[in-house]
Amino acid sequence: MLTLLKRLLAPSTFDPLIEGVWADEYNPQDQDAIRQAYRKRWHPEYALPTPQSHPWLFDPCEPPQGWRYDPYYELWIEL
Repeated sequence: MLTLLKRLLAPSTFDPLIEGVWADEYNPQDQDAIRQAYRKRWHPEYALPTPQSHPWLFDPCEPPQGWRYDPYYELWIEL
């Protein structure tokens, strides 16, 4: 029973990022992953327009697949 509980509560994936550690303090392998994620999110060449990055391109009442708009908090949520 205890093993089952541990397995259910254990995270399924390991996140190498640690709160309070700056990007330049990670090892080179993790820095590469950070750079790729950053470019994918923020560099126009790599980033596709999303409701979070380009909200004026989307209709809140007809959200793209995988997204919903919360009018109370006035923000887009990726499901």
